[in-house]
Formats: sequence, C-alpha cells, structure tokens
Amino acid sequence: MIFFFYGPNTYAARQELQRMTNGYLKKVGTNFGLERLDGSSLTLKQLQANLQASPFLATSRLVIIDGFGKMKVTGVELESMLAAVPATTVAVFYDSEVDQRTAYYKTMIKIARAVKFEAETGAQLLVWIAKEAKRLGGSIDRTAAQALLDTAGEDQWRLSGELSKLVS
Repeated sequence: MIFFFYGPNTYAARQELQRMTNGYLKKVGTNFGLERLDGSSLTLKQLQANLQASPFLATSRLVIIDGFGKMKVTGVELESMLAAVPATTVAVFYDSEVDQRTAYYKTMIKIARAVKFEAETGAQLLVWIAKEAKRLGGSIDRTAAQALLDTAGEDQWRLSGELSKLVS
C-alpha cells in the first residue's frame, strides 16, 4: 500500500504520520520493520532498494519517505518502481511543498492514496483548539480559544505548544 501526504499543514501531516507509526508499532510489537528516509538525499535506485526489501525480523514494513518530491524522476520510472513494492510494505511519501506540474505529483496522485493537508484557519482552528485541549486532558471555552488564537496566531505547532503549557 502506498500513501502520498502533501500540503502546507505540516502539523496535521506529522500527527497522521505519528498515528500510523504508533499503530504499526502496536500491531507488530517491534520497530525492526520501521524505516524513515530523507527523500531529498535518495537516488531512485536507493529508494527502490529500500521499498523492495523484504521484512527482516518483522512481518511487515512501514517506510516513511520525507521530501522525495524535490528529486527529478520520470513518471514511468516511479510508476514501475511503485508497482514492484511488496504487499508486506506500506510506503508513505510526505512532501509539504510539491509542484503539481511534476511527473512525481501526477504519478503519486494516480497510484497512491493521496491526502492533502490544508492549513486550517479561523473557525476550523477554534474547533481544533477545543479538540486538542480535550485530547491533552483539559478543556477550553470558545472565548479563551479565540483569545489564544488572537495571541498565538494560526500556527498549529505554536498553538499546540501553548495548549500543552496551559493544560499543564
């Protein structure tokens, strides 16, 4: 299975990657099959070798590739490589910024389960603040959430940090 995460909301994307990683670790019970790769420094051959490797001391593999979209690759090369990924491997490609005109983007949209992480603003963030406060074991009313949003801005990383401090 191949996933393609992209978009400007790095907080939501990283949270989803962490959720997938935690789920994998819980299911498998070990991190032997977990691999994180810096896509900006990989060649296509290195990526192919990593994706097509058999699980060792694990029943499956979770491979997270961060930032591969900046590499020059043709759609045909990428498509044939991704077609050869074994069923025991889950590959997750993540790019916060991706040029939608590239062969990489067009191929990934066609082949992978694509998820776009849009930046949240205004009312969406107020709802998120309330949910995040609850997840952290606290609560926040709408007026306080709006004051926090006005003070901290719309950066979810910063808002998450401020909420953690408030709940503590």
